[in-house]
Amino acid sequence: MENKQALISFEEQMKKKNEEVVTRANSLVIGDQASFDNAAVFLKTFVALKKEVIEHHKPIIKSAYETHKTAKAQEAIHKVPLEEAEKIVKQKMSTYYSEQERIKAKEAAEETAKQNKIEEENRLAQAESLEDAGKSEEAEQVLSQQSNVVVQKEKPVVTSSVTFKKKWKWNLIDKNLLPKEYLKVDEVALNGVVSGTKGAIKIPGVDIYFENVACNR
Repeated sequence: MENKQALISFEEQMKKKNEEVVTRANSLVIGDQASFDNAAVFLKTFVALKKEVIEHHKPIIKSAYETHKTAKAQEAIHKVPLEEAEKIVKQKMSTYYSEQERIKAKEAAEETAKQNKIEEENRLAQAESLEDAGKSEEAEQVLSQQSNVVVQKEKPVVTSSVTFKKKWKWNLIDKNLLPKEYLKVDEVALNGVVSGTKGAIKIPGVDIYFENVACNR
């Protein structure tokens, strides 16, 4: 009960202090050296207040973190084996489904070829009959036609509780052929070398500049 009251008391005190410094920060005007020096002194207030907040919450956060860590460890003991087993089953189902898709695609291709062959044979027979009847021009027209039968691939049968989605992936074959819009800029490397050389380095295609950032001493 005492801890709860102490926490409420702290929260109320910090709320009041925060409101005061925020109001002062918003109304602050720096127009000369004196006001600039006053702002520098004012910055020390933030250091002290943030330290006070951190110190107050440190044991609370530590206790909550330890509880969280213990709970997550206990959760993992039971959850990880389930996830691994689930992954194994899904992988086996995906492998089977992919094989059934391959079989269905092969069957559709074979049926397409079969139907187009039948259509071609019928067209040749029709053209031959037209030739025998002295209708050479009509026969030529028949022969110029193309077979365009396409048998649609059937989808493998799945249960109502399972669905499959296409997860498209890629493999890099030749980096030199990759369009430049897919070449990611290494921001970490650029930040490191620009900061490390204090802007002395020149990098083609990069504008190096600096910003003044106020810091507490």
